[in-house]
Amino acid sequence: MISRFLSKISGARSITYNASVGILADTISLPLVIVSGVIVARWLGPEQRGVWALLLTVNVVLAQLLSFGIPLAMPVFTAKRTFDLKRIHTVALIFAVFAGALGILLYLAFQSGLHDTVLRGSEPQQALIAVLLFPLTLYGIMWDGIVTGLQEIQTLNLYKLLQVVVNLINPVLALVLLDAGLSGMVIVWLIGAVIITVTRAIWLFQCAESRICWDAEAAQSAIGFGAKIYPAFLMAALLGQMDVLFLNYFQGGRELGYYAVAAGFASRVDLLGAALTTAANARLTSGGSHEVALLLASLLRRILAAGLILILLLGLFSSDIIVVLYGHDYAPAALPFVALLFAAVIRSFQHVLAIHVVNHRQRPDIAFAFGLISFLIGVILFATLIPKFGAFGCAVAVTLVTVSQAALYLGAFLRSTSLSVRSAIVWHGDDWQWLLSLYRRASFVKPT
Repeated sequence: MISRFLSKISGARSITYNASVGILADTISLPLVIVSGVIVARWLGPEQRGVWALLLTVNVVLAQLLSFGIPLAMPVFTAKRTFDLKRIHTVALIFAVFAGALGILLYLAFQSGLHDTVLRGSEPQQALIAVLLFPLTLYGIMWDGIVTGLQEIQTLNLYKLLQVVVNLINPVLALVLLDAGLSGMVIVWLIGAVIITVTRAIWLFQCAESRICWDAEAAQSAIGFGAKIYPAFLMAALLGQMDVLFLNYFQGGRELGYYAVAAGFASRVDLLGAALTTAANARLTSGGSHEVALLLASLLRRILAAGLILILLLGLFSSDIIVVLYGHDYAPAALPFVALLFAAVIRSFQHVLAIHVVNHRQRPDIAFAFGLISFLIGVILFATLIPKFGAFGCAVAVTLVTVSQAALYLGAFLRSTSLSVRSAIVWHGDDWQWLLSLYRRASFVKPT
């Protein structure tokens, strides 16, 4: 059934078709992600669950901080055919290796100080593996960008589904079957990341005539493009990860474990927004400004409507959901979960607006200014709320920062497009037609 559906829409490149593929893949992956999270939480317990979240954050932070904005060039160069695919892929591979070496050297140089502050509670050997894996994470980010530029959205979502399956196998193997604890999780994480990276590289090599082709001009162009956007991207990266680092520093692993469970489950609200954003990003390299503005306004309305419905349904039963899934040890995660539900919806809203500012208008300076303002607000809120209220204070701080950032982007979007606030919030007649069309396309296709 699924293969027939994907085959039927394989030639399509519209927002609706691409979003349909994304929603279908996310719907399939949702129960797998939840089961994986439940296994990790129940087998590790709050304290070790917090350390696991910290290790994952270290990996992602390094991949973002040492990307220097180059991954952001990948979808643009690929979509515009600025360079052929084998040259773009070669830049991605070589840069991942270079950034990896730099990250490892930096970690080894500052290891002692890091483990006395933001990394306290984690074992140096486990943290080192998280650092060793970050070049694979960075390559995965660039791979996603290249595939998005190719408008192979169905391929992108199939590989995301593969990642979800691997993420489910890892805790089953390490925790349920081998009972190896956190150390076992780190080892199977390493193995799974290598497998996923190899399969991604093989797919792109097949598309790129199985060749490595170094092009200095392509590398210089990628660095130049990244340098323009990196300051704004850096602010967003720091803002997106400092909740875990602040919470671990002030409260330690147990509170971080509660927060990680709440954040992991609440992030599932991003499903619709992520699918729509990915589909839109693949199309924003073409079309006039007015067309793009109307497209993004419609996406904003649809993200808000779907997200608020989910908040209402899940928020009413948050305590029961957390206890049933994760156990009574995680009951304190219920309040952070409710706060983060709202933040997840607003974050999807803000990501769509950021696409317009950074990708279409080519105004990374605005994104940098907004990121800096939000970062400073975040530092104040995290430093104030986390010591007093722990995981819940962290969730409230994240929500307030997300709302402030979304408000800044919305103001810039409306000023540049001359659209009204109503056009970005209130549903129109065509939105209901879109919802019906999306439902029909996401339904399984009957055999002919």
